[in-house]
Order: sequence, then C-alpha cells, then structure tokens
Amino acid sequence: MSKILHIILLICTIVITEGCTGNQKQASGTECDSTYVAVHIQNLSIVNPKEALALLDTAEQQGLMDDFELNRLRAVVYHNGFSDNNKSLEYAMKAYDSPSAHEDIRKFLSLIQMIANQYYLNGDYARSVEFCTKGIKIAQDSVIRSAEANLTFKLGRNLLVLNREDEGFGHYFKAVDILDGESEKDNTWETSDDYIYTLAILIGTLRNEGYYDKATGLLPRYEDAVRRLETKEQIPDGLIDMRRASGYGMAAHLYAIKGEKDKAHEEYLKLCSTEYSKTPDAGQLTIPYLFEAGDYREALRKLQEEKKYWQANIDTISYSYIRNHLESELAVHEKLGDIRSANRVLHTIQTLNDSLRIRDRNEKALELAEIYKTNEQAAQLKEQENTIRIRTLIFSFTALLLVVAVGFIIRILRDKRVIQKKNEAMVGTINELMTYKNELFIRREENIRLRDELRQFHEAQSQTNSGTEDMQEPDSTQEKEDSSPTLELTENDRVLYDRMCHEIVSRKLYLNPDFNKSGLMKEIHVPAYKFAALFRKFGGCSFTQYLQDCRIDYAINLMHEYPQWSMDAVAKEAQMSKTSFFRQFQKKYGMSPSNYIEKEQLTSNRQSVDSQDINAEM
Repeated sequence: MSKILHIILLICTIVITEGCTGNQKQASGTECDSTYVAVHIQNLSIVNPKEALALLDTAEQQGLMDDFELNRLRAVVYHNGFSDNNKSLEYAMKAYDSPSAHEDIRKFLSLIQMIANQYYLNGDYARSVEFCTKGIKIAQDSVIRSAEANLTFKLGRNLLVLNREDEGFGHYFKAVDILDGESEKDNTWETSDDYIYTLAILIGTLRNEGYYDKATGLLPRYEDAVRRLETKEQIPDGLIDMRRASGYGMAAHLYAIKGEKDKAHEEYLKLCSTEYSKTPDAGQLTIPYLFEAGDYREALRKLQEEKKYWQANIDTISYSYIRNHLESELAVHEKLGDIRSANRVLHTIQTLNDSLRIRDRNEKALELAEIYKTNEQAAQLKEQENTIRIRTLIFSFTALLLVVAVGFIIRILRDKRVIQKKNEAMVGTINELMTYKNELFIRREENIRLRDELRQFHEAQSQTNSGTEDMQEPDSTQEKEDSSPTLELTENDRVLYDRMCHEIVSRKLYLNPDFNKSGLMKEIHVPAYKFAALFRKFGGCSFTQYLQDCRIDYAINLMHEYPQWSMDAVAKEAQMSKTSFFRQFQKKYGMSPSNYIEKEQLTSNRQSVDSQDINAEM
C-alpha cells in the first residue's frame, strides 16, 4: 500500500478512548480544551503537522501534558506529517525513557511498535527485532493480544529482510491467526480492520516473494474478513469500500501474474465498480494489474492522473514519489518503447536522488557534528579520570611493585609495537585492496559495455540472417540448460555475475532497505537455481556476505571522506548496526575500524611530512 493508505489506516486504528479528561496541571482542574486532546493532535499531524507541533509547544509551556505524552505525540507528528524517521525515533526514545512511560500499558506498547517500525525503516533490523521481542513479552504478560499480534507481525517483517524466510512467514501467519481470533470476539471495528490489513500485507509479501498460489489461496480468507468487518459497529464511512477495492486489486494482479486473464479482468471490473477506484490513491491497485496485463497505455494514463495529484497535493521531492510513482512511470515507458520519455523520467529520478542525498547528508552532518562533539568531551573526561587513577596507583605501589609494573609496561609496549606494525601493514593492504576494487569496477563496467555492444551487434546480424528460427533457438538452449541435472557454470555465467555485481555497486543497492535478490534476479534475468551458485563460484561467498562486504567497502570510503565522523555515524550511513560493523570489519581485516582510521591518518601525516622534507632538501 502507498503512504497515503498507511496514513488512513493509522487514523482508523487510533484509540479513541483517551477522551477529554482534562489535565490535573490546569488551573481549573476540571475543564478540558479539545485542541490538546491526543486524538485531535494525532489527526492534525496528518493534515497540518506544523500546527500540531505548535499546539504541543503551547501544551508544554502551559504544563498541559507530561513528558511522555509530549514526546510520544511529537514522534507521531514527525512520522505522519514529515516522514522524518530520525526525528520521530529521537522523540519516541525520549518517551520510552520517560518515568511515566509504563503507566498506560496500551500506550506504551503502541510506542514500542512505533520504535520498532522506525528502526526497521532506518535499516537497523537488529534493534527493531530487539524492541519487537520486548514488546511481545510485555503484551503477553498483559494479555493484550492485538498488540502481541502487531509486534509479532513486525518481527516477521524484520526476519524476512534478514533472509530468515521460514521464521519470517511463520510470525506473519501467527499474527494473522491471533487477529483472526480477536476480531471474531471483539464487537468494535478496529481489531477486524487490523486483521484485514495484516492479511493484505501477508498476501502482498507472498506475491512479492513469488509464492503466487499461496497468496491466491488467502483471497477467500480476505473476503471473509471483509464480511466480518461489515457486522461491526460504527464503521468509518468508506472503509469497507476501500477494503473491498484492495481485495479486488490484489486478486486482479495475482490472477494476471498467473496468466488467468479472464479471472483477472473480472476482478478488475469489480475494482472499477467501487467508489475507492475513483479516488486519487486508487492507482496503487489499478496500475500493477494494467502493467501485468500489458495495457501499458491505460497504465500510463493512470500514472499521469496520479502524477497531477502528487504535484498538487503531496511533496514530490521525496523517496516516496520516486518509489511509488516515477519508477512505475519509467517501467511503462520502457515497455512502450518510448526511450525518450524513459530517459526523461530516469533523469528526473537521478536528479531527485541527488537532491535528496545532499539534503540528507547536510542534515546528518549537523547531527553527527553534535555527536562528535559530545563524544570528544566524554573522551577527555575519561582520559582525565584515567590519568588521576594512574598517578594514584604509582604513588601507592612499593618499590618492588614498581619494578614489576615497569617490566609489565615494557612487555605491553613491545606487544603494542608489534600490533601497531601489523596494523600499519594492514592499513596499506586495505588501501591497496580498495584501489584494486575501484580499478576492477571500472574494468568490469567497460567489459559490460563492450559485451552489450557486441551482443547488440550479433543480435542485429542474427535477425537479418536467420529470422524467426534464430529467435527461437535461445529458448530451446535455455530449456536444455534448465533441464540439466548438474549445474556447470560457464563463462556466460561469469558475465551474469559481473553484471549483478556492477548493478549492486554502481547503484549502491546494498544501501537500499527495500533491495532483495528477487528483484535483482528479475532485472538481470538470472535463474533462481543459479543465483547462489554464482556468488559461491565467482565471489567465493554468499549473496548476504557479498552485500556486507559492499557495505564495509562503502564504510571505508566514508572514513576517508569524512574522517571527523564517529564510528556510529559511519556504521549508520553504511546501513549497518555498530555491532555488526565492528564484527564484520574485525573478521575481515583483523583490526577494528577505529584502529584502521587512526593508523591511516598517521600514515598519511607521516607521508606528508616526508614529502615536505624531500622538497625542502631539493
């Protein structure tokens, strides 16, 4: 679902029972100003986030809310209204550490869900799993099954990203089953809608991972869930129509993928009969079907309507606009053979990505500068404490202990020199390796370009000389290769491997949280049964380890480019947790990242001094 649909769902799942109870810190102690009610501010965070923040500032000045509620609502505003995950996480953690955080368990569990989601969006899956696990334990102890289901669902999503597919889908189905039972007992519409939403996400995930039959098998369950929702009380206007439309859209897309054109078209007509299909946000349901069905003209028309709506109502300088619209528009133009329009859209994507990177980097630079300053002060205090401690010990020891200490220090210094020499040698090795990898990337890029030109030349000759028979020949060869009982990799397979590596490195796909091997295999046309073997044969590692190595290389370049950054900042920019970054770096090079950058800077300074001395002598 698109960002707008997620926001609509968030409004629907807000707990309305917070009510207008007033705040004991108000002078009157009995009256309540509705503008400061949590539900009102949460709703306002979507349509007017600036006003929502202004109300929270006023509430803080007048003492109308405690720290927990203020920080929790600020986190909601930055997430809903500004899509600023970093700010949202910052305030959510302040609320989490608030002394009054545990007073309302339901709100506390809602906050944990928000934190887990923010860590997931920021690519820190280990921390997201940590908070999911904590939240599940609290929900189970408090017997709040709906919160347990939502956190179990988020845990499954993290595990899927971490390539633990069986566990991930296991948690997905467990969450769906919990919500199924809860929605059957609950007379309110919220739990039933949570069940429908979670079921839709499960169907979409199965579809994206290629489990089309399993996804299709869940469609009747989705229809039953919508019928159950119809029996609940006080259902918001348009919600059932929207859920029906979502079901029809998923069914149409799945049947089209499976080649069942009649069923797909029938579901598409049902979708078009809903009121939701006439809304600007309906493109997320209609366009995937039209694209899969080959109706690219109609898909392009829908995209153009959607584009006008984005430009008029939504910020188009965002990753959401690129992901949810421009990439689809690019794919449609390519299918239509409109190279000029495709290049225009591609140029727009590249320009927006560059602008967003510059904006993100500027924001991170300010944040990292503050972090660096704080770390420097802490390091100075720690150094002073160590100095005082050492002096105290020196004056306390007897002459005999002093002799022993001197001998021990000498041994430490000797070992340290050995380690320093090894580290200095390793710094040179790492720098040479990075230079080699850069040269290898350039050569690989040139080879790919030459191969493409050669392939295009042969294809042109083949079409001229052989006609239809030559076009059919690769299919039979492919069938023969696919049916072979043993997997023997050839030089052509190396070409596939080189192209995959080039795409991953040149487009920095390893930094994209949404990147997965399925999309890469589809784009490069790599058979699924060959994928892992290619990386084992030509890369000497698994696909996951290859991505980790790419992130390590990217982190090394960051340390060269921004030597003032802390290791936390480098790891975060490279889409790794600090623990994983240190562990992977130590495992690969036998030294910590901190030691590496320290030795590298010392080596660079020494070389600079030597160069100046030589110039002076000349």
